[in-house]
Amino acid sequence: MLVTVTLNSVYVLFVAAKPLPVAHPPICPNCGAEMTCLGFIPSPKGRFDTS
Repeated sequence: MLVTVTLNSVYVLFVAAKPLPVAHPPICPNCGAEMTCLGFIPSPKGRFDTS
């Protein structure tokens, strides 16, 4: 909310917050259905092998 006073007049401005973007689930490249994460197995080294 922003309030300003100019020449004996009061102006009030209300600004609505931007909506947060909606995260869409990944799509299966084979069938086109939405994929669901069933779990996560951490790497035994503590980091991912990107080789």
